[in-house]
Amino acid sequence: MPKKAQKMILAHFRVPKSIEDRFVSLAKRTNRPKSYYYREALTKHIAGLEGIYLEEQERIDMRAARQERED
Repeated sequence: MPKKAQKMILAHFRVPKSIEDRFVSLAKRTNRPKSYYYREALTKHIAGLEGIYLEEQERIDMRAARQERED
């Protein structure tokens, strides 16, 4: 069964020129748009970022709750 097309939004963000150059080179060498590789990079790494930052936030919240109980 084919994948259902997802609604896309336009995102604006800055990246260092060296990163942009790498995406441009990859896109040219593979005949794919840069946006394809930006989406791939974001999709592949979001789970790792969620794990890191949500776990960190959970620790902060637990510390704050423990501090409230002690006060």
